[in-house]
Amino acid sequence: MLKPALTILFVFWSTSVWAAPCCGGGSSALSLLGDEEKRQLSISASYQAIVADVAASPGADAILRNSDDNEVRQRWETSWAELLSPRWQWNLVVPVDHRDRQRGATSVSSTGMGDIQAGLGYEFMPEWSYSSWRPRGIAYFRTTLPTGRASFEAQMPLGVDTHGLGFLSFTGGLYFTKIWRAWDAIAWGQLQQGVPRTVESPFVYQLSPGLGASVGGALGYSLGDWRLGASWATNWEPQIERSGGASGVIPGAQLSTATAGVSYLYEKSWSITLLYSDQVFAGGAHNSALGRGLSALFRTRWERN
Repeated sequence: MLKPALTILFVFWSTSVWAAPCCGGGSSALSLLGDEEKRQLSISASYQAIVADVAASPGADAILRNSDDNEVRQRWETSWAELLSPRWQWNLVVPVDHRDRQRGATSVSSTGMGDIQAGLGYEFMPEWSYSSWRPRGIAYFRTTLPTGRASFEAQMPLGVDTHGLGFLSFTGGLYFTKIWRAWDAIAWGQLQQGVPRTVESPFVYQLSPGLGASVGGALGYSLGDWRLGASWATNWEPQIERSGGASGVIPGAQLSTATAGVSYLYEKSWSITLLYSDQVFAGGAHNSALGRGLSALFRTRWERN
């Protein structure tokens, strides 16, 4: 009963890694199937309160926001994953974001579509026989569509209508899982490259993003139908070169997220997960807004024949 829960924690800690203020929006969940699953449907909700900021200058410390500066970010995601063959799978993630921001006498809010993601996964290291050390490995490729409004397209005060990154981007990564009786472990890493685009605001210029990256790991322990887990993930947002009407560089960013949570599996086909994430505790941030949040995931799955 442990294996179906392996992807649960990974899904949510990916959701909790929000992008840096320069880029807007957040990183959507990576929805991959377990080795006993042929398809799954996940519905999630996340709530994050922004409590501190870290400047772009090297070695800058986190500065807590005062009571006159409040920001809340919420995200709802629906994801679907399905087998194409015994080793190939595809997935789709559709997010909706809501942001509230109050600073002094200014109070604004916005709801909008986030960046839709579609991906493929290939199980290049299947677990067809038992090994005490060899993990299950999946290589994945993901396309992110710029369906959410980016920070450089924002029209509302305080950029509250920023819900996406603003670039068509392509991501490739590796995802590993391993089970030792009641224990399970996850490790992953990925690279992301955005496609340059031309922007008119109000003059014409081009934005060219660099290469971004993310790494993470998680450890879980199962007690019957319950699973306890903790994870750590770090996201590096690339700098963006601006050329044309206003040349310059938008600084990159770094953000880490620590997560702890509990999952419950009901009748092998249904599960619910609750998670707490903390970016202040994780530290190591650069040019980022830091938050603390709660997430809930409901998931149903269909087993392979």
